[in-house]
Amino acid sequence: MQIWDKIRMLRLSKNLSQDYVAFYLDISQPAYHKVESGKTKLSYERLEKLAKLYEVNITEIINSN
Repeated sequence: MQIWDKIRMLRLSKNLSQDYVAFYLDISQPAYHKVESGKTKLSYERLEKLAKLYEVNITEIINSN
């Protein structure tokens, strides 16, 4: 599974909108959509913020398993 698929799956499991997560990351919703589409990569700092938001370890997001 790709990182962007995991990010999307985690967001949906928490029942959060792309708008909310984009606001949390301080980026626009279209920019966040590109992340979930695999068109743009997130910085390590934003990956850390997502891990905190989703209450998971960052390795759960970045591991390819």
